[in-house]
Amino acid sequence: MLLIVDEVITGFGRTEAWFACEHEEVVADMITFAKGVTNGYVPLGGVILSDALWDELRDPDRRPGYLMHGFTHSGHPVACAVALAYIEAIEKEGHLARVRETSELLAKAVAPLRDHPEVGEVRQAGLMLGVELVADRETRQRWPVEAGRGRRAALAARERGLLTRGLLDDILCFAPPFTISEEMLRLSVEILSESIAATGDLHAEPRA
Repeated sequence: MLLIVDEVITGFGRTEAWFACEHEEVVADMITFAKGVTNGYVPLGGVILSDALWDELRDPDRRPGYLMHGFTHSGHPVACAVALAYIEAIEKEGHLARVRETSELLAKAVAPLRDHPEVGEVRQAGLMLGVELVADRETRQRWPVEAGRGRRAALAARERGLLTRGLLDDILCFAPPFTISEEMLRLSVEILSESIAATGDLHAEPRA
């Protein structure tokens, strides 16, 4: 059985390591990546293969043997150049160390949210945060989908200048840039907290 790890969002430093699976000492057969490899400047995605899998696929004596595939934009020189430049920047500018330092500031900033009556759990991995909104803190009962709980909070945050999104409509995601200042980090968490509090009345209809 092959293990495929999706690192499209978590790869290239987001969780304090090059890839999130490193935290668990997981060695995957395949790692999918995109987004972070170019810092979002140019679209690029790819797959990293283990040596064993690569040898298996490229061995001409095996059947079906060679894995033949190709796409119009495969190996796009501009996208690949941007990826190489950004990987070099991560190393030279010490982004992984910066993420570790900033993630500690984020953990302290979001600590008060753990006591909020509507927050069931706050989960964090580096500069990736998930705030779970619940209808009942004791039982961790979820809000019904029609309540639009996460969407309400996300819209309120956007009106205050913070972009976030609700996963499963009850988990607010927060993933700040690696270079965010301590002041902006604290302001972002304040906006997130204010937006949760401001949308606590679920009698009103959620906006589109």
